[in-house]
Amino acid sequence: MSAAAPILQLDGITKKFGGFTALSDVHFTVEEKVIHAVIGPNGAGKTTLFNVISGMFGAEAGSLLFKGENIDRAKPHKRANMGIARTFQNIRLFEDLSVLENVQVSQHGRHFPSIWSAVRHAIFHAPFSRGAQEIEMEDYAMELLEFLGIAHARDTNAADLAFGERRLVEIARALAANPAIMLLDEPAAGMNPSETENLDEILTRLRDEKGITILLVEHDMNLVMGLSDYVTVLNFGEKIAEGAPEAVQSDPDVIAAYLGTDEEI
Repeated sequence: MSAAAPILQLDGITKKFGGFTALSDVHFTVEEKVIHAVIGPNGAGKTTLFNVISGMFGAEAGSLLFKGENIDRAKPHKRANMGIARTFQNIRLFEDLSVLENVQVSQHGRHFPSIWSAVRHAIFHAPFSRGAQEIEMEDYAMELLEFLGIAHARDTNAADLAFGERRLVEIARALAANPAIMLLDEPAAGMNPSETENLDEILTRLRDEKGITILLVEHDMNLVMGLSDYVTVLNFGEKIAEGAPEAVQSDPDVIAAYLGTDEEI
């Protein structure tokens, strides 16, 4: 029996901004139900890579396959509906909405795939009653908040949350889109050690209990090396190493990229 196809495959991805090459001929695959980290020094191209995968940027060369389907021409909302969700380095919550409302917002694309379906729902259900879909969205949002340990904050405005809780709300909002793969861009940034330890447990449970694939960009190497199943390393837009965390840690090219060579010091 042949092995299962990877959930995500990047073949020769190249992205340029004018004369600057942010990604150059990047190849790698992401297997299902794993935590796969992408690491590298600042400016290595990690966030650009996420922007290409999520459809915010188009690539000059190469192709992307998601579940075996070419998605090069798919718009960001189409990719989200297919099962690709992401978070951002800078938290992007709706500050004046409650935690629950922030999570519910993410579900509308799934429940109302077109403007006409949303209009029909509004005509037949609002303002006289709550539709079954709205009840379902609220129930699912609460399930996610309980899973992440922040159900107590359901009615709190996002602007009033502690930083670590804001990160978790953003993860909950990505989860609400029912993704097959989540792209997490520096989820531990700004967290204290206790919050980072909690994040480690949550991401492990997402993989093990919910079967979600996680593609992770992160600078906290203790978190990356303790959490990840597989690691890809970028430097100046090129892949320089990949493999199990313990192998990547001892790779001379990776050490040089992070610490510099004797000649450079």
